[in-house]
Formats: sequence, C-alpha cells, structure tokens
Amino acid sequence: EETVLRLNRSLYGMTRSPIHWFSALKTSLEELGFVSSKNDQCMFVNKKTGTIVLVYVDDCLCFGPNDATLDALVKELQAKHELGEEEISKDVYAYLGIELDMTGDYIEMTQQGLIKKILETTGMEDASPNEVPAKEVPLSPDKHGTEMDADWDYSSVVGMLMYLTHTRPDIQFAVNQCARFTHNPKLSHQNAVKKICRYLSGTRDFGLRFSKKLGQDEIGVECYVDASFAPLWGYLDSDDVASSKSRTGYVIRIDDVPVAFASKPQGETALSTTEAEYVALSTAMRELLWVRRLVREIADGIHVPYDAVTKIRSKVYEDNKGAIALAKRPDQTSRTRHLHTKYHF
Repeated sequence: EETVLRLNRSLYGMTRSPIHWFSALKTSLEELGFVSSKNDQCMFVNKKTGTIVLVYVDDCLCFGPNDATLDALVKELQAKHELGEEEISKDVYAYLGIELDMTGDYIEMTQQGLIKKILETTGMEDASPNEVPAKEVPLSPDKHGTEMDADWDYSSVVGMLMYLTHTRPDIQFAVNQCARFTHNPKLSHQNAVKKICRYLSGTRDFGLRFSKKLGQDEIGVECYVDASFAPLWGYLDSDDVASSKSRTGYVIRIDDVPVAFASKPQGETALSTTEAEYVALSTAMRELLWVRRLVREIADGIHVPYDAVTKIRSKVYEDNKGAIALAKRPDQTSRTRHLHTKYHF
C-alpha cells in the first residue's frame, strides 16, 4: 500500500524558498531515521521501518510495508510541522500532474488531464486521430517558410508536451523535433505539433503500466539502444552544424515497463555509423548503471515484497557489429582512441 503525504510550503511562510523548505524537511526525515539516497538526493530510505519517502519541493510520496507503519510516520511529521489533516491524503490519485490508478492488478500512470489541456489550448479537442505522432521526413528549421498563423503560444504547448513525455515515450522523438524550433516556429512546425495532438486525441488513455507482482528472485532491467548517423544530412544546409550530428535513442525497461528513455542529438560529430552507435551505447550504459543502482537501493531499503531479491538481471540490445566489437576490445587503435578516452569508461 502507498500513502501520499502532501506538505504545503505555505505552512512555512511564502517567503521561504524551495531550498529552505527542502532543508527543513530533510532535517526532519533524518531525525526520524531516514537516510538520503546516494543515487537520488530527493529519495529518503529508512531500512529499519522499510519505508521510502520521495520529495519534490513541497510534495511527498511515502511507501511502506503496511498502513500502520505509514500512519506512524505521518503522525510524527504532523507533530514536527503542525500539519492539519487536510494536508494529507491516504489514497494516491495523482502526483505532480501524473494520474495514478492502483485499483486493479497494475499501477497505471497516465496524464489525461494534461492531454485534455493541450488539446483545448490548440483547439484540437475534436480532431480526427492520427495513427502516428510524426512524419517520416525529419523536421527542418524551414527558415524561409510561412509564419505561424495559430492563436496559441508554440513554446508553451511544446513545454506541456515535453512534460507529457514522462509517461509517453511514444511521442519522445516527435516532441524533441518540435522543441528544437521554439525560438522561431514556422507553419510547418505548427503543423508538426498539431500532428502530435491528433495522435494524442486517439491515445488519451495511453501511459505506463507497472505490475504489482514484480519478480522477487530476480528483477529484469533491460536496455534497447540505437543511433541514426547524421539523419538531417540532406534536409538542412550543409553549413548548418546540426546537419552532421547523429541521434541517440534508448529505452530502459524494468519488467517490460519503460522507466528511462531518450531521443536526442549527440553533442559531438560522429565520423561513422559505428562511432554514432558506440556513442549512443555508452550514453545508454551510463543511464542503465544509474537505474540499476537505484533499483538495488530501493530493493535493499524496503522489506516487502523485495526481501527475497537476490539479483538484478540486465541485458543491453545493440545491433551494430562495429560498436559491439569496440565495446569488447580493451586495446583501442589510434583511430578510436578519441572514443576510448571519453566513452569506453
């Protein structure tokens, strides 16, 4: 069972900054036996009681083995901060704009309220649904294209779409493309956003679904990684730096549920498909190692139902033979030492 504890910053006075608020709450949790996570400073673990508290500014989520343990925690925090009953909710319906449904065999995370707001803002509430969120042709700056004619703010809508990607990895790539042009959006970019909205209108209830019965002997944390070598070449001016940049994409899943995912241009210029794939592989591996450490910390911190967990199994799926060969070779050649020093960590 989960209990949410919502602490209102106004109880400390509106003049206090989020840093002061977090510091005060951190002190209280430490006095109650909680220790800040090594992998995420906003997660506090109490191994003695098997409870975990997640903190985001003035909102907290508390997880524990039973109601009695969580009730005791809530009462102690109430006493320390003089909180009223109205500040606390025992049933978690939403957290930071993400709706939670835990009535069945799964914990489902959706953002239907945000989707409704996006569609209302863009006037797309009754739009005909699209089966895909983007065209196959990459989105370009369209410097000499027609100006936007919409009455909604492009950057504001893209900002909402970016927050929506927390539970919608299926629109990650499409939103990332649109986000590149918030400084000077054209009609083509406006149409790209509308295409995403049409896709959302037919997939409002899509989200993440976690099983309540994760494996106890073994937890699977898998990573799928890929790269696209200079995908904008031929679509942008050759003197545009972005035309030579490759793209990294990866999805990390815990028991088949995406928990970390990205689709973004690489910072450096890869000289070949193998290099682009290797950079993507290294980037994904760094994220995977962090996720593994976090999962291990959570599993070790709570007693139920993970007290029998013995190992975390990971597989990384990479389809480029050159990148795989580079990953397995400790003796890099002079032509790949620039990769070795930065990516073969």
